[in-house]
Amino acid sequence: MPIHLHAGQLSDVGAAQLAARFHALSADHLEYMDEEGAKALAGAGTVAVMLPGAYYTLRQTRPPPVALLRQAGVEMAVATDNNPGTSPCTSMLLMLNMACTLFRLTAEEALSGVTRVAARALGVLGTAAHSRWASAPIWHCGASASPRSSATPWAATPVRASFMAVLQCVEAPQSAAYPC
Repeated sequence: MPIHLHAGQLSDVGAAQLAARFHALSADHLEYMDEEGAKALAGAGTVAVMLPGAYYTLRQTRPPPVALLRQAGVEMAVATDNNPGTSPCTSMLLMLNMACTLFRLTAEEALSGVTRVAARALGVLGTAAHSRWASAPIWHCGASASPRSSATPWAATPVRASFMAVLQCVEAPQSAAYPC
């Protein structure tokens, strides 16, 4: 059974190491995590899920240790953690913006975090290819769109259309031109 763990949101009790020990697909929150935890996640291939909505709503003051995660080579996904108590938000565009402004993710990291890395955190990428139903929005970002301009307009609604389709999810090689 795939494991996902809410880890280190309010204190460091070694939850990142626990997630790694059981080869969790993802460990969420991670505001409180040390270098050992980051190295353990990297060794297990566990995705760190950044949840800026919960961080913001709870008025937390300690962001996840993004520099440690980068240094260890841990991939970072970005999600809403939508729930009525600590993150009443379904806007992925707002989460993209918050991940960049509150957690200092680069626009490329944030965009990758809501696409390719998020698919890995859910277990639909990085294993055998699967056919899955997916809801995919089509965003209008303008003719001169860049990752930065796509990840920062939190008040706009750039969705022009959406569709449901069966997608074939396979790991594609990354390139400097398209990191997602």
